[in-house]
Amino acid sequence: MRVHPLRRVGSMTEVSPRSEEGVPSGGALAADLDAKTTALVEHLAGLGPLAVAVSGGVDSSFLLAAALRAERDVLPLLGVSPTLPQEARARAHRIAETLGVVVREVETHELEDPSYVANGPDRCYFCKKELFGVLKSLDAVVRSDATGEGRALLDGTQHDDRGDTRPGRRAARELGVSSPLLDLGWTKADIRIVSRHWGLETWNLPSGPCLSSRVPTGIAVTEPALRRIEAGERALRDLGFLEVRVRDHGSLARVELPSTDLPRAVEFRDEIAERLEGIGYLEVTLDLRGYRPAGSSRRARANGDRNATSSQPIDRSEV
Repeated sequence: MRVHPLRRVGSMTEVSPRSEEGVPSGGALAADLDAKTTALVEHLAGLGPLAVAVSGGVDSSFLLAAALRAERDVLPLLGVSPTLPQEARARAHRIAETLGVVVREVETHELEDPSYVANGPDRCYFCKKELFGVLKSLDAVVRSDATGEGRALLDGTQHDDRGDTRPGRRAARELGVSSPLLDLGWTKADIRIVSRHWGLETWNLPSGPCLSSRVPTGIAVTEPALRRIEAGERALRDLGFLEVRVRDHGSLARVELPSTDLPRAVEFRDEIAERLEGIGYLEVTLDLRGYRPAGSSRRARANGDRNATSSQPIDRSEV
């Protein structure tokens, strides 16, 4: 099977400079990972025309690159709503352009669904139900212009996601969305290694879930809150804090940073406070425990939120 090469990405401006253990900077892939890559490309080549749900993140960008190496009819689709960070939106387009394809944007309306807005532990189910439902209904997915066949819709769920309770996976199964990285045992580490080998700028990108994940479970998701969160995190990245969460508690912003960044955050505390207050927050706090997955949900449980008991699921794709 012939595999066409990918052009390398020139810009790394949005990528964290952190190094990843086990991720080689160049040279050939290890034999087992090279064989795994070949198996993935061959699997994708056998699926017929493809539609790939992209987000500008590590996993979906890698899946798109792999699909294009299968030389199939591939359509990248990006769901756009106020929950999507604009930096991720721009990155998705930039990566697709580098790979020689054009992303088709599709508006989604999860903020019109009261079940989503209520922000329960299963919020991601309603998000993915809206996203995949809209994508599956597109004429370009129902029938490929090139072949007349229906496209297989793929998402970037991977092997490491199996250990978490993920309500969004239920929506994917209900709507017939395939997850080849999960099915073929691709881990995040695998994806980062091959992404770097292929020159994808996302190879060491920190996780960047939807903005709604910064709102504590049980507190309604609103568009003004999403705008505050996005502007706040952008302001902190401008100060050099590349991995950051601004947890929105209404008029209070709770900032989570990796523990290694906490001393610098204290040093810049006045500027951080000024920037976040300029966005509209009345109070700014720095979480001394540092960034941790599912921080919003965990804090809501600690506060006794009746909608966030420990028995309820947390979708760790949204942290």
